[in-house]
Amino acid sequence: MSLVATGAQASEPIMYAGKTTSKVAVRTFPSTYGKRLEVLPKGHTTYIYCKVNGPDVDGNRLWYHTNRWSSEMSWMPARYVANVGPAPKYCAPRPKDGQVTAKPSLTIRATPSQTAKALGTLKYGVQISTICKKNSTVVGGNPRWYQLYDGGWVPARYVQNLNGIVPKFCA
Repeated sequence: MSLVATGAQASEPIMYAGKTTSKVAVRTFPSTYGKRLEVLPKGHTTYIYCKVNGPDVDGNRLWYHTNRWSSEMSWMPARYVANVGPAPKYCAPRPKDGQVTAKPSLTIRATPSQTAKALGTLKYGVQISTICKKNSTVVGGNPRWYQLYDGGWVPARYVQNLNGIVPKFCA
């Protein structure tokens, strides 16, 4: 029996498989700030739906969306997973859930703090996709910070939520 389920076209998998290369935490978000759901042992084989770029884990920015938890999204860093068969395809693009309101730009920080290392900037009006939010350093009366899929953080004070989507709290 194959570990990879296939769709109507035998050459196009609908689910992929991976084997853990060390102990790995399965989380609610593709971030080390996601709530830990469980820890898989080294050598465990699991199914994978797709991958996204996210915060760096030991030099690897890929995170795998797994089928470990049916009631919650579950993610694990690809750094500790060896593909069994073809590598997973990228997940569908994340919806843009925020728009930068800072003029002329907003600084992306390494951690949720105004004194953290600057990683880059986002121009006014740019739409962004967030992973989760966390309370930290207060900026303009607002203590919330949003984590971006590249691992950086921006103060929520300068992000307008779009389409009624408000990020969930990080663990």
